Amino acid sequence: MHLDTTATPGAYLDILDEVVEAARDGGRRPVPVLSDLVSADGQQQFVDLVMEGGGALGIALVGYACALERLGVRFLCIGGASAGAVVALLLGAAGRPPEARAQRLITLVEQMPLREFIDGGWGAQWAFHVYQSYWRRSPGAAPERLPRKLLKWAATGAAAVVNTPRLLRRHGLCPGLRFHHWLDDALAEVGLPGATTADLDRRLAVAPGEVRFRAERLRSSDAVTALGEHPAVVAMAASELRTERRVFFPEMARQELTGALAQPVSLFARASMSIPLVFEPLRLTPGGQRTADKHSAHVFVDGGVLSNFPIDAFHDRDHVPACPTVGIKLAEEATPPPITSLTGLLVSMFTSARHSRDLAFLEDNPEFRQLIAHADTQGLGWLDFEMSREDQLRLFRAGAVAACEWVFGSAERPGFDWDAYKGLRRSQLSMPAPRRRDTP
Repeated sequence: MHLDTTATPGAYLDILDEVVEAARDGGRRPVPVLSDLVSADGQQQFVDLVMEGGGALGIALVGYACALERLGVRFLCIGGASAGAVVALLLGAAGRPPEARAQRLITLVEQMPLREFIDGGWGAQWAFHVYQSYWRRSPGAAPERLPRKLLKWAATGAAAVVNTPRLLRRHGLCPGLRFHHWLDDALAEVGLPGATTADLDRRLAVAPGEVRFRAERLRSSDAVTALGEHPAVVAMAASELRTERRVFFPEMARQELTGALAQPVSLFARASMSIPLVFEPLRLTPGGQRTADKHSAHVFVDGGVLSNFPIDAFHDRDHVPACPTVGIKLAEEATPPPITSLTGLLVSMFTSARHSRDLAFLEDNPEFRQLIAHADTQGLGWLDFEMSREDQLRLFRAGAVAACEWVFGSAERPGFDWDAYKGLRRSQLSMPAPRRRDTP
């Protein structure tokens, strides 16, 4: 498939213009200081970025990144899980760190064939149709009547019968080939066809003088991380099941799977987005080659299984940071719903496992909550691969609004205060590290 990047994604750009202009009050509202790292001319500010996984909701991540770039923000380290890892890779590949890169992703998003990613044949498509029709309910929906309940369970049973043989053989409804091909095409369109880890490293390299400390901050006594110790990297979180741990690509390939360094980096994003049971796990040999062998392989599934929001990916508790690690989550914080059914219990168990590591880090480092924006995705589902264009535009807008509210504030919370955040981090330098066993 060839992506037509000559198409004009006008609706997305119109939304971006509208949201940013409103946040800046027509340009009369200046962008506050968000970082001590700036471009050579001092016009751009640099941050690290971590994005939550969320399947089809990941379109909001592009809106968030686009809005921040419109406000003069650029990204050094970029990380995420699942959909967040995919956007992180595309952002890293789309240009060099001092450049505005996110807007190049709009056309890729607009032409993203979400429906085609369900490439497991009619059985997988039927399973998703059943999910969309019967299991994904809108908030406040009326209780189901008995006839609908019976129809729901009959359709679910039929889908289970049809798909169980494939799940037993392949451990996933879809091979994920369609997604992988789309990602390879997307990387080619942003100028890195067949990109390996070395190609990505060269794209991310920062030349001397391109990033500097803000002049008025040079007299600070903060124990800031030296610029030479803050290279631009991409970190794609995946869950390695045989060793029961979270890993980051491509760093894991450098440390343990050196043979994988010659593989396209799209393979690492494919590992991070392997939603359990939906997509087949990615299996690699100890030498880093893809394999179907179920006995001697590393087995990777969606990074969100163990850490759906790896906000700690670039954390260094021994220094006051030179720039913040900002994060975007794909849901508003809300009161947990009551658990009234077996299905609700099972879903809550899985959700708890996905979030426990990240929540433990935030409990031990509550100041990080100042760095996190929340996109309003209410009513939309992370497995909604049949999403309408209107819903895609709504997600993009939600991400852009979340970025602007993090910078300038909203009725519910103030905008980000970089100096206050540094003060909190400075006060923690003399404090002992948290003793929580499961905290990274």
